[in-house]
Amino acid sequence: LPERPPMFNDVTTRDTAALLKLNAPEVANATRLMLAARTDRGGVALSRGDVSAQETIYWAEPNLFDVLPLPVYRGDSRVALARPDGIVLPRAMARKYFGRDDATGQVLRVNGHPMTVRAVIEDLPPDSTELKSGIFASSLAPFSAFATDPADRLGGFHVTVGTYVRLKPGADFAALERRLPKLVDGLTAGAN
Repeated sequence: LPERPPMFNDVTTRDTAALLKLNAPEVANATRLMLAARTDRGGVALSRGDVSAQETIYWAEPNLFDVLPLPVYRGDSRVALARPDGIVLPRAMARKYFGRDDATGQVLRVNGHPMTVRAVIEDLPPDSTELKSGIFASSLAPFSAFATDPADRLGGFHVTVGTYVRLKPGADFAALERRLPKLVDGLTAGAN
């Protein structure tokens, strides 16, 4: 509405990453994250043996670490999420569930589903990022929010995904930033 100030949100539509890659030549790569459950709603049940807790996790596309190159402690983050059973933990979570920093190859249950730790990243600095846990599970899992989110079945316009982009070297960020409002308007044209 013209009389209201613009509203900013930290989530986008599911199509935003692909559309930015197609329509913004400055974008080298884009990826999507979906929060599995908010901690105020109980989080997601993670368990191994007698250790279990509700955690905040993100369903992440396989190219996540190409766009957000987080420091890796063990494993290969470039392929860690390429399999549907892949999960990446920060060192603190590896210690919590497995009693050691290197948990690669170990199985952790996510809402009862077995997932294999494919990489362990360094812990995220507290309060330095919007990413709260550093636990990333493959969006390819058949039980991931990408596969089970009712937004796909409901049709219409749904804003449920975090979209992250990596710009090409030498890209003109200011030019992209100036074009972004028109680009977003084009992406959301016809939205309810």
